[in-house]
Amino acid sequence: MNRVGTLRWGGWVVAYALVGALALGSTGCGSDGATEVSPRGSCLVEPGEPIPVGCLPELVGKITGIVFAPNGVYAAADSWWQLPFSIASRAYAFFNVEPVGIGVEVALSEVTNQDAADGKIDFPQPLVQFALTNADGIYEIESRVADEIDRCRLLLSVGSARGGDLSRSFVYANNVNIDPASEAVVRLVLRRINQTRLELCDFSPEGLRLITREAEKAAVIAEGANVEEVNDDAFTLVSRDCDVLRLIEAVTQIPYDPPIRETDRGDCEVLL
Repeated sequence: MNRVGTLRWGGWVVAYALVGALALGSTGCGSDGATEVSPRGSCLVEPGEPIPVGCLPELVGKITGIVFAPNGVYAAADSWWQLPFSIASRAYAFFNVEPVGIGVEVALSEVTNQDAADGKIDFPQPLVQFALTNADGIYEIESRVADEIDRCRLLLSVGSARGGDLSRSFVYANNVNIDPASEAVVRLVLRRINQTRLELCDFSPEGLRLITREAEKAAVIAEGANVEEVNDDAFTLVSRDCDVLRLIEAVTQIPYDPPIRETDRGDCEVLL
């Protein structure tokens, strides 16, 4: 039950809404479809005037997930902020990475077809202030953008290419982890775009979700002493995984040319 009250401040009346219970359920893709909402909204109202509808809470979505790195180590926003982390439960278990600690910056940006056309992302457009991970490596970005998952194309990122520790993930749901598999998917999608007439927007959120699920299976054994090494190994594993490559064909409806070839090792390769 909602209750609306007012607080007087000076010659104005501040209207506010107390929300007893606020729930919004949405059915998304697989296990990644949950959207959390938060009450927002307050405004100044002339004394004696009715409270406008806009003063009631507006629903603000949330994008959240876990950032993974070798031994849970990632450079924090401030080095003195890096504290021992506690292990969070994971939807899947990589062998050689763990949730990071507190204070790691996570950025949300938008990437255009034009920027990704050459197979690289050079000018991502920041959308919100970066978020910091908590002690369990969990980030939360609260923004109206969270209700626009279909927006082409949202990207989460940690680290930097210059520092050699860049990890990214396309946003395909409201619960998205950033890890070696997600970085491998970003690289593989960009490479595919560079090889064909495909555009970034041709990869739908559902298609990216399916590709990421397969990539997680392939990258589970990725190894490396640091973020750069484990990401490179994950990309090698994912780019040679037969199920991942065939799924990319199915999602985009464009076959590889030359065709995917299965090797004697049991993996697949595509001649570029």
